[in-house]
Parts: sequence; structure tokens; C-alpha cells
Amino acid sequence: MAESNLNPEQHQPGNSLPGGPLPPGVNRQHPGMQQNHQRHSAPFLNGPLSAQQSSSTSSSSAEASYQLFQQLTQQQRIHAAAATTVNAAAARFLSESNNIKEFRYDPDGNIINTVVKKRRFATVMLNGVNVRLHLDTGSDISFVSKRLWEKIDLMDTFDLWSLPISTYCNNVTVPSVTLQSLKAAYPSVFRNELGLCTKTKVKLELIPGATPVFRAKRPVTYAVHSSVDNELDRLERAKIITPVDFSDWAAPIVVVRKTNGSIRICGDYSTGLNNALQPHQYPLPLPEEIFNKLVNCTVFSRIDLSDAFLQVEVDESSRKLLTINTHRGLYRYNRLAPGVKAALGAFQQLIDTMLAGLPHTCGYLDDVVVGGVNPENHWGNLHAVFQRISDFGFTIRVEKCIFAQPQIKYVGHLLDRNGLRPDPSKVQAINEMPPPTDVSGVRSFLEAINYYGKFVPSMRTLRYPLDELLKADAKFE
Repeated sequence: MAESNLNPEQHQPGNSLPGGPLPPGVNRQHPGMQQNHQRHSAPFLNGPLSAQQSSSTSSSSAEASYQLFQQLTQQQRIHAAAATTVNAAAARFLSESNNIKEFRYDPDGNIINTVVKKRRFATVMLNGVNVRLHLDTGSDISFVSKRLWEKIDLMDTFDLWSLPISTYCNNVTVPSVTLQSLKAAYPSVFRNELGLCTKTKVKLELIPGATPVFRAKRPVTYAVHSSVDNELDRLERAKIITPVDFSDWAAPIVVVRKTNGSIRICGDYSTGLNNALQPHQYPLPLPEEIFNKLVNCTVFSRIDLSDAFLQVEVDESSRKLLTINTHRGLYRYNRLAPGVKAALGAFQQLIDTMLAGLPHTCGYLDDVVVGGVNPENHWGNLHAVFQRISDFGFTIRVEKCIFAQPQIKYVGHLLDRNGLRPDPSKVQAINEMPPPTDVSGVRSFLEAINYYGKFVPSMRTLRYPLDELLKADAKFE
């Protein structure tokens, strides 16, 4: 790795080059080279010299220098172009042999070869100073210039003169967001266990006059029987559920297969409890509200809370309402169970409270998105979010998180520096929907396209024929 801007003060005249000793009879201050430099020094300062411009050089001095440069090794040619006064013929020779298309010049008229288009650069931090360096394991230029070396003052600051170079030459870091640094800073957030919110408990309220509803268990298919047993054991060990012998309320369970192959056990509270509960009136954020907070962001991260609802405790008086009926008997939820009507609003309110005041940050239930107008800003925002997550006692599912990306998918949209647009996979799913054959099918289709209605000009006009099919006397042909 080497600094991208060369300093001609690094190389002084002499009889050797950084690439090795000069061949016999070759000297930096060769008369032919010096004479030609005096003749063409003024044009050198006017801008880059192309290979075609080199044809105007006098044939005698050009031929002499050309012969001299043929005797140099490849490495010596590169360094000669970087720090030595070179005439136009030598420039042409280097251009042809090293694929150098243009040249730069220092104030003294020395040619500095540039192949910037073929190089890669990185900004690193050296002793608190951001330095733009050239990535090249076999770099043809010096590590840093004399002026920059004096500015960062690494040797004196860390007393490196007394140490072998191998002990400190690798102590260069690129300021960026890395998973390892986040794990080191917030180990509690990354621990391999379910978190527990330390800030609040959710209380469920029954509507006046509600009566208990007890539902019988449902049979479990043989294919998932052992998986259900294992999941019940895990939930019990984690004190998420507790076995009970009696309950006025009970709901059967529903087994849901996750994308990773594991299962989730949910209570089917639509069988009675949800109708008896007071709805939680806290609203979920609209996509427009989320993306308004991410305007002008160019870097994004998405954080997924692991089994988010199960990280929130339920008030003691509400736990009896969340009893489930399984093939192994009754279990009572101690945490907020998936499928409860009031769970969405209660959890969203908790997430909004946790993220309140953080810039370029928004949460939709268990998915938190963090943006930044540049990598440094994003780094600061991400640290602030992880600090809040740690303070609230939550843990995340690392395999579903995305860090420091130029584009992410979020709530059915693609989000990047160019703005917002529909997720192509969701649009494809809409295109592949079968034509509706009844009123229910028309409603389902309209719900799907309405989500992206803001991207469709004249949406109301286009959907008018479908709206007509919702009328009672509509006929499907």
C-alpha cells in the first residue's frame, strides 16, 4: 500500500534507483537527458504529455536516451519515470512498454507516471490522520511522502525507531462498520440467547362483559411431533412458558415452519381471546413515514430482533389469558405471545420509544433500519442504535441482519441513494397472481396493487373496472 500522491523530494540525484543499481554508463544527470530537459521543460508544465507529443523531440538526444532506457530493468524504468528527469523519448518508451497513457509533472518539470485508472485506493487512518493510499502489494512508489510522513509523525509518537518494522507495519485500520467491532462493543446484544426487555411489561385489557373461552387441543401430525416437543422444551427452559394444570382460558396451537427449517409455536387466539381483548390503539408506521426519516441516506443497515415478541414480558395479571392447549397439556405464556391482537401495537410502541430521537433510524415491529448520509455518519448512527438495544435488553438475530450496504430491501421496497422503488420480487408475485374469479379474489388483488399505488400514475382510473366487480350485481365471465 502506498500514498497516491508522490513527492519528488523523496528521491535525490544519484547513480542508483530504488529498483536497483543503474547499468554501467547510465547516470541520472546524463548530458543528453539534461539537455533535452532544458529544451522541453516549459511544455512539461502545461499539462499531461501524451505519447504523440513525444515525436517532436530531437532525434539525436531522443535516440541516446532511448538506448539508455532499454538497458534499465522493468522496475528501474518505473522508478526512473517516478522521480527522474526524463526526456520525451523516454516518456514515449515508458508509455509503450508500461501502458502509461498520460503523465503528471512536479514543479521542476519532472515526469511522474500515472496509471490512476488501473489502481485502487483506500482511505486509512494513520495516527489520527486520514491518508489516501494506493493498494498494491508490489507498489512501484514510496509508502508515504516526506511531507505526509512528517505530518503523521508515527515513528516519534510511538517510539517505533527501536522496533522492527514487522511489529508495526500492519497497524493500519480502515474506518468502517464491521461485525467484529460491533460484537466487541455490544456483546450482550449478540449473545446466543433470547433477550428480555428491562423497561416495561405489556398488560392486556378485556372488554367489559368478556367471558372466558376454553378450546380443546388440536392433533399434531406425526411429521412434526418431535419438533413440537423440542420447541416446547426450549420455551420452558427459557421460562417463556410455564406448565399449568388449570385455566379458564385456553387456545389451540398452530405450528409454523420457518424458512431456516425450524418451527414456531403460536397460539390460535382468533378462537376466542382476540374478540375479548381491547385493541391496542398505537398505529404501525406507514412506508412513507419510514422512508421520510431516511432521506439523503447512502448507506443502510437492517437489524432483526430475534423472536422479538418473546423478548417482552407480560404483566402477571395477563398471563392467564395466554394459556395454550397442547398435546402435552396446558402452558401459560410469560412473554408476549405471537398471534395476540394487542401484540402489534404494544410492541411497535415499545420500539418507537427505544429509537426516539435517533437520526436516520426507524423500526417496523422487529425490523430496525439505520441509514447514514455517508459511512462515518452511518457508523455513528449504528452505534447509537446498538447502545439503545443494549440498554433495553434486546438481542438480535445476526444471520438476518445486513450491515453497511448501499441498498437494502425494507417493507416491500428497495431503498438506496437514488430513492425508493418497489421490490421487483413483490411485483413479480403480483404479476403471477391468477385472475380473480369472485369478489374475494378481486379484493385480494386490489389490496396487493394498492400497496404500490403511489408508483402507478392514474391508479384510480386504471382500477375502475375492478372496482365495478365489487358491486353486488357484478358478473364474472
